[in-house]
Amino acid sequence: MEFKPLPFPAITICNMNTIRMSKIHEIKSETLQQILNGTYEQPSPNYSTHSSKQQSKTTSITTSGRTASLASKTTASTATQITPYFDSTSVVQSPHDTSKSHNFTTTTIEADHKDYGFDSDFWDYWDYGVKDTNYDYSWDLWQDYYSSPLNHDATQYEYFLEEYLQIDRKEKKKVGHQLKNMLLDCQFNGRKCDPSIKDVVTYEYGNCFTIQSSKFIAGSTGPRSGMVLTINLENHEAIEDLTEGYGMRMVVHEPKSFPLPLEEGLTVSGGYETSIGLKMTRIERKGQPYGTCVDPKEYFKQNGIRFSTQACIQQCWENLAYARCDCQVGNVHTEIGLFNDQTEVKIETPKGCFTESEKRCSIDVRRDLLSDINRYCDCPQPCLENTYTTTFSGRIWPHDTKLNELTDQACETYELYNTTGSDHCDLRHWHSLSYNFLKVNIYFEDLNYEVISEEPLYDATQLISDVGGSLGLCLGASLLCICEVFEALVMIVVVMIRKIRGHSTVSKVNLERNSLDEFRSSKA
Repeated sequence: MEFKPLPFPAITICNMNTIRMSKIHEIKSETLQQILNGTYEQPSPNYSTHSSKQQSKTTSITTSGRTASLASKTTASTATQITPYFDSTSVVQSPHDTSKSHNFTTTTIEADHKDYGFDSDFWDYWDYGVKDTNYDYSWDLWQDYYSSPLNHDATQYEYFLEEYLQIDRKEKKKVGHQLKNMLLDCQFNGRKCDPSIKDVVTYEYGNCFTIQSSKFIAGSTGPRSGMVLTINLENHEAIEDLTEGYGMRMVVHEPKSFPLPLEEGLTVSGGYETSIGLKMTRIERKGQPYGTCVDPKEYFKQNGIRFSTQACIQQCWENLAYARCDCQVGNVHTEIGLFNDQTEVKIETPKGCFTESEKRCSIDVRRDLLSDINRYCDCPQPCLENTYTTTFSGRIWPHDTKLNELTDQACETYELYNTTGSDHCDLRHWHSLSYNFLKVNIYFEDLNYEVISEEPLYDATQLISDVGGSLGLCLGASLLCICEVFEALVMIVVVMIRKIRGHSTVSKVNLERNSLDEFRSSKA
């Protein structure tokens, strides 16, 4: 555990209503206008708006919601011929080796690859090696499930999404919710926010906005030391045929990292003050030669964005789907380029996977990716990563006095109000007005954070210790034994020297005695 002031995470907010009702008449696609107005004739399930030659019997879509003030005429939709920003034979990947240059480089694959064979080990990976003998693990059943007809709401949303993807990014931003109308107030540590705002256009929620700043440092805990957002959901602009409720999608993520609202987001409801307490966990991974990870500092220097494994996998899936199926399943690759302020980013209107053959192909691609992701994507974990766990609490908000204040504040953000007066602010006449606003308090519950670090299982110190232990066990050659052996050798040498010296002295005495005896004998 460590304790210190913590950099505050980036916060991304999205209105869960994709298009504003008042902007329907400004959409260039008449088919999309019809879908949003509830006047579109729904074709049979096998029909796709990209297959203009296909004819089928149609039934009318009934609508329970409101219709826009300007209805459009019924016309047929035609597909737009596009050129994707990436080559059809490339799969976006990230590097393995931390010592090399880190970038989303590309590797070539067979564009006409047709080997969609089922990997028998797929379900082993899926179930972490545990098989249920009562379960049918054949891929055909799963494929049949995903190929089965969708229910009415899902089918209607698919028609909307198919047409929504065909309008360009500039038009998506224009018809979506705007930050100046949504964000009524932003405070951090009791002071007005001065954040850097990044906009992201997503398939699912339209306009999203990332609030982040290097000045946001949490020096203490509790709501007063965190971020407070007051949001106008603009429920009067919601298209009820496409959404079942009102709310905001929010992502808490590392600063400078790309947000993924659908995969990583939280849903916050209107009519409440929601408190979100954060606890941070830092994960430190070893790079080469112990493992594979991406150095986030080097990657950020080269790409201007923090590395994200999930975003890397999403890019890989998009490029692999395009290489095989000639259609796009997402726009993360383009949005990442805009998010990190790249000057040269080709913004192309995507062609979604909506025909039966494209759907079937994209399902096969997803299956192959899940079965062996390392084969198709090079997306290791970052060497340093901060994750946030959240706890929720809340209360009903606001009361009537605050509601009137918020309504006045929200109406002032609309140009129509400033030119014609408050009587023409549609928000004032909206039913269930209290559910139109929400307040979010985001703060650290504790500045103590847990550090999870990888350590080498076997290093040089451990090797020396094991070698010494093995020698001591097998030969008994400990340091004390070596000293004793040395002492014994010295003693042996000393004894031998003494013996040699003692033998020489005795021989000399005997020689002298013999000489004396001989002398005495000669005198006698």
